[in-house]
Order: sequence, then structure tokens, then C-alpha cells
Amino acid sequence: MAEQTPDHAHWAAVADQWIAWAGTPGHDAFWAYRDGFVDYLGAGDGRRALEIGCGEGRISREARALGYRVTATDAVAAMVDAARAAQS
Repeated sequence: MAEQTPDHAHWAAVADQWIAWAGTPGHDAFWAYRDGFVDYLGAGDGRRALEIGCGEGRISREARALGYRVTATDAVAAMVDAARAAQS
């Protein structure tokens, strides 16, 4: 297994806190740029999108709702698990 970087170790340690925090609308920058992001992306019409560093997957979910076929990944397994759980 590869050695963890300090950033990876930090996010692995706080993943559960981040997932809970990120699930509360209105408290971070995502909610300020969400509408502009959705307008910019437009309809996916089945096109592919890749999100690297997906966290709990909220951007991937927005893209999927627009019709994109999304592949998302994160270095922290708990984040990927949360993203998968939220989409189902």
C-alpha cells in the first residue's frame, strides 16, 4: 500500500465530519456557485464526466441529474462510499 500523504491522512480522519457538514445546504461556497455551475454544464445528453476528488459526491450528483454519465473517485474510501450511497 502506498504511503499516505498528510493531506490524505487528514481527509481520512475527518471524512465522517465532512460528509455530515457537506450535507447541510447553504453553509459553504458550493451553494453560492451551484446554479451557475448547473447553467454552465447544461444538459449532459449522455456525455461522460469525470470528477476527481469527489468527496461525498454532490457535484457528481448534480452532473448526473443533468444527464451526464459520471465517473467519480476520491483518495479516501469513506468519501467514495458516501458518494455511492447518496446516489442510490
